[in-house]
Amino acid sequence: MSIDVVIRQKGLIKKTMPLEVILGSKLEYGVYDDGLRLEKGKLGETEFAAYSPSSLGRGFSVIWNPKEKEEIVLRALNPTSEGELREFYSSIERMTDYWKCTLEVDGNICDPEEFMQGLDDMVQFNFRVLREMVSKVASGEEKMLTLFSAMWPLTVGKEEAERFLKDIKSFDLWLNEKQSIDAYYAKPNFYRTEDGIIGVYVLTEETLSIFPLQPSVPFGIKDPNTGKALQCDSYRVSLYSITDDKIIGQMDYDKFIENIDSSKFSKFDGDKIIIDGVNLNEMKHMLG
Repeated sequence: MSIDVVIRQKGLIKKTMPLEVILGSKLEYGVYDDGLRLEKGKLGETEFAAYSPSSLGRGFSVIWNPKEKEEIVLRALNPTSEGELREFYSSIERMTDYWKCTLEVDGNICDPEEFMQGLDDMVQFNFRVLREMVSKVASGEEKMLTLFSAMWPLTVGKEEAERFLKDIKSFDLWLNEKQSIDAYYAKPNFYRTEDGIIGVYVLTEETLSIFPLQPSVPFGIKDPNTGKALQCDSYRVSLYSITDDKIIGQMDYDKFIENIDSSKFSKFDGDKIIIDGVNLNEMKHMLG
């Protein structure tokens, strides 16, 4: 579910929209180069993600380039944090003040002032959407809820869903807390071998890392030979030593999860764990 906004500039003499107007004083930007993790401080040719570093939510997309004079398209996802939703509205307010323009919201022409007056109603709608989604997870109707967020995807499991139903505003704190961690978000690289397609994750020595309990192909990754969603036959983990500056071994993914010392990891979200820095001796012990 999303809020789609198109801002179209009117008049014969048109001006570009400065990035500073879009971002204001609180927002920063980046792009998803690998489809999962945000590369902060980078701009795409036509699109980037805006986010608030002090209140990390799901980020919102902005279709824009420095020479654009016709229209700018923004999209925010529901549910998101209240703080981010307010920043989304503030960005649109700055842009409609800067351009003489028309505003289209979810396909309908809307007066900019009327749009801003609907902010509080949108905040309440956002909470209703969140409650509906997490209720399905808490009841077991849905196993989990994956939220593509500003820094990386987050997963709401039963434990998280029950927490949000008790305190709906704790969702904002959870989004910010989970994305403020200075950790490596692991993703697989794929290789075609005689045994099929193998997905390989990397655990780096002494590096705080987030790993899925069950490996999978990230959303949107396609097989270059077929153009269809990539199907992976098996997954492995390579152990990289900073001390030796090399890969010291590789193991099956299931064995990797089984061999991590319980004191070295903790629950991150509904389907991932966060692993403390593993030293070289511990890596060698994992390999057996």
